[in-house]
Amino acid sequence: MHKYRTHTCSEITKKNSGATVKLSGWIHRKRDHGNLLFFDLRDHFGLTQCVIENSNNFFKIVEKIKPESVVCVSGKVVNRSADTINKDLFTGEVEIKISSFEILSESMDLPMPVFGEQDYPEETRLKYRFLDLRRQEMHENIVLRSKVIYFIRNKMIADGFLEFQTPILTASSPEGARDFLVPSRMHPGKFYALPQAPQQFKQMVMISGFDKYFQIAPCFRDEDGRADRSPGEHYQLDMEMSFVEQDDVFNAMEPIFFKLFTEFGKGKTVSKTPFKKITYKEAENVGEIIIKLFSESQFDVCKIFYNKFKNVISQIPQEQQIIPIENQKKEELKKSDNFYEFEPEENEILNNLLPRNISTQIFKAFLENAASEQGSRMTAMDNATRNAGDLVDKLTITYNRSRQAAITKELIEIISGAESL
Repeated sequence: MHKYRTHTCSEITKKNSGATVKLSGWIHRKRDHGNLLFFDLRDHFGLTQCVIENSNNFFKIVEKIKPESVVCVSGKVVNRSADTINKDLFTGEVEIKISSFEILSESMDLPMPVFGEQDYPEETRLKYRFLDLRRQEMHENIVLRSKVIYFIRNKMIADGFLEFQTPILTASSPEGARDFLVPSRMHPGKFYALPQAPQQFKQMVMISGFDKYFQIAPCFRDEDGRADRSPGEHYQLDMEMSFVEQDDVFNAMEPIFFKLFTEFGKGKTVSKTPFKKITYKEAENVGEIIIKLFSESQFDVCKIFYNKFKNVISQIPQEQQIIPIENQKKEELKKSDNFYEFEPEENEILNNLLPRNISTQIFKAFLENAASEQGSRMTAMDNATRNAGDLVDKLTITYNRSRQAAITKELIEIISGAESL
């Protein structure tokens, strides 16, 4: 038998009933029923319930040991009774009747319990990060991140992309944020800059003749955190392609993102490919309808209203008349003695350009409005995150005060009762 385990904590099922197995992991939680003591043993893969009777030589040891101690147990797999089956647990139909128990690493009292999903202040979670990452939600997030990166990497390589790793220590480059600087020991007074994005290096790769590049790239930016980005650093899928047009990029990436969100979206609806895009053709169709109605005297003036994108927190409402075209004021027109000849005739040129101008103005409004909507969504999400954080902090303070008051009251009652005796 293996020194530490024959199975993981997610493998034991009814088919193993009667077999002797060995498991290693962390004690997740304990439940003392007097003559019987139960505890859930946890490893990376899942949970298995273990049980020990008070007649067992190891009972006193198990009774005293604290949660999150690392232990190795051996025992017989037995079926649970019908009323104790846990349907929410993959191993919920069986339990391990302990015959051997070994402490590999004993835990002390913990500053933050792992069992349960209590919310703790961020400072506490970061200080005891090794405990925070044992919690189920955080553990699942780390596993999900690894699976997503693995999925993206495989799909990109299957589509003919080469994966590159570009330098981390580099010179400063003009990007959208401030650089993180690292002092050089070899060159006193000079600094390396951490890359805000692998922009220069990937361009160097492409002009060197490589056809398709991708990198799951670390990016370092000295800027405040946002709702969709951690402060300081993040990872992004970075890619480049040679001799392609915009639609070629869409056709390469849309299937990957569709499969990615279908695979890891937990059943949420994902838009079918190709993804809907705002095209000039749509603006052109709207322009043709407007011109047709105007020529039929269905209206006198057509104005378009949209939001002009300024930045993610500012969008400016716009009103623009698109037909008839407004004439410039005479003082705005510059006098010129130049004479122009038109070929073909002026009317023919205007009949061609004016419809295009209307379609272009409509297309511009579409794009500005779409960008403004996404900016508003990002701002709203950021504000909601901040407000939720403030609310959690206030509720945490209220909860802690109420809990402290309840403990104080109970202590007073105990002391008063003791004094009366």
